[in-house]
Amino acid sequence: MGPDSSSFTIDTELLREVLHVYILRGERARAFRTFDRLMSLFPQPVPLAADEALLARQILERYPSLSPRDAIHAAVVSTHHLEGIVTADAAFGQVQGLTVFNPLSMESEIS
Repeated sequence: MGPDSSSFTIDTELLREVLHVYILRGERARAFRTFDRLMSLFPQPVPLAADEALLARQILERYPSLSPRDAIHAAVVSTHHLEGIVTADAAFGQVQGLTVFNPLSMESEIS
């Protein structure tokens, strides 16, 4: 049996991204379903504050190929002392000190 969702968290930026991407694609119902599902799995998303914004700015300066949203996610992991980030986005691999968990690899471990 693998870890349950209480072992993981998301940040409020992810929720904003879900709404933005799906609504931009014209998939409003999917946006709301996905948002609601994420909130049921992760009822206490990590909020963004000045600490995350300031660190994201520093990360962007150090890693210019990283997107601003990715820098915010990396900053959340750092400021909240999380174990790492679950993503298939290879761009995170360049951020020194950030542990990246590939969800495709994790799937076989959890199953």
